[in-house]
Amino acid sequence: MAQKTYIYTIQGEPPAYAKVVDTEPRIWDHYKQAKFNYLQTLRNQHNCRQFVDGPIKIEATFFTKPSNHSKMINMFCFLNQAIRGIICRKDCEVKGVNLKQVSDYKPRTEIKIMRLS
Repeated sequence: MAQKTYIYTIQGEPPAYAKVVDTEPRIWDHYKQAKFNYLQTLRNQHNCRQFVDGPIKIEATFFTKPSNHSKMINMFCFLNQAIRGIICRKDCEVKGVNLKQVSDYKPRTEIKIMRLS
């Protein structure tokens, strides 16, 4: 069975996962706006196709401004949460990950998700 590949490009600075302790309701802030924009772009590009079933491999390249000091692992944690429920099922098993972070003046995230047979 051939491997099915899905490719997405999300323009803008890739958000990094932010662990927030909610002691009281938070107002709408920069992080919430960035997260909303990222998820909406991902939904639009996936275009209501079926969930990717079975084990997957994720390849992602995070193009960040040279001044961005976010850690790649935090950006991946955000991405991993973002794809669940939009592209793949929440209990989807990730069998492989290949990540790169590149400095670029045109920030974006390029994502390739492969369903493994």
